[in-house]
Amino acid sequence: MQEGIRLGLLPENAKADRKTVLALTEQMAEVFPQDPARADFALYGLGVS
Repeated sequence: MQEGIRLGLLPENAKADRKTVLALTEQMAEVFPQDPARADFALYGLGVS
């Protein structure tokens, strides 16, 4: 979630809840219309370092 906020995909006050998941999925659907979940691993990987 923090990476989504840092990249400007989510608002600063985003909470870890279903509403945030749906908002991020909508954002990713614009980039990957066939499979919005495709970005999950990339976003997760950014926060691992």
